[in-house]
Amino acid sequence: MSQPPQPPAPIRSHVRTGGTPYLDRHPEERAALAPLLSALDAADDPTARTAPAGHVTCSAAVVDRAGRVLHVRHRVTGLLLAPGGHVEPGEPTLLAAAPREVEVHEPGRCLSWDRWPLDALPGPVVPPTRAAIEGIRAGRLFTGMGWEAA
Repeated sequence: MSQPPQPPAPIRSHVRTGGTPYLDRHPEERAALAPLLSALDAADDPTARTAPAGHVTCSAAVVDRAGRVLHVRHRVTGLLLAPGGHVEPGEPTLLAAAPREVEVHEPGRCLSWDRWPLDALPGPVVPPTRAAIEGIRAGRLFTGMGWEAA
């Protein structure tokens, strides 16, 4: 019986090495991220849509000159999220996949999209988007939630 294809080693390494400094800064999230860190050692590709315990994706916070952040309504879940998605073959890191994923979230590829002021986002904001918004307010154009070094 053959093993499922592995994602490029840089993806696993990228997520694993980034997880350590992130957890150093946010130890309260260790239990929540334990399944992800275990998945990096499993035979299943943690970036595949078919990964049994969920899968790793990338996203980007896109802010226009007026200070509004772009969100899309996900076609499958209906959730309002920052644009993002799956790593494709040939993309060595999550950061490499993010610009392409922003481009594919045009109207028609998601249920809807709109921009909201940073201080008036509809509904709860997921931690990666919250971290990106905090970075933008601090003058940083890139926030990688611990994956900055990859």
